[in-house]
Amino acid sequence: MSEFLNTEFHAGDKVWLTLKDYETKNSIVVEGIIDRMCYVQGLGQKDWSRQLEITYQIYDWFYNDGRMANRGMFANEDMLNNVIYVTKEEAINALTKCIFD
Repeated sequence: MSEFLNTEFHAGDKVWLTLKDYETKNSIVVEGIIDRMCYVQGLGQKDWSRQLEITYQIYDWFYNDGRMANRGMFANEDMLNNVIYVTKEEAINALTKCIFD
């Protein structure tokens, strides 16, 4: 069984995301909150996969006055320890490793 399915996530849990800021093109670490968990079945697939719905805030470059924009994403198990991290330190270390490798 995968690490994603073994990790106990609950609605309201905090996670950390590594994302690319589309305006500055810099990679950043942002805090996200798990809104809900669901199981989805892909078209033509027998198996169900677990997905998390995560919301986060990011600087709103459209207004460029300090506003934060609400964003959301669905995450699957391929994103754990690649885009989604349980601790901020793990996210920063992964981002640092990516930049200096």
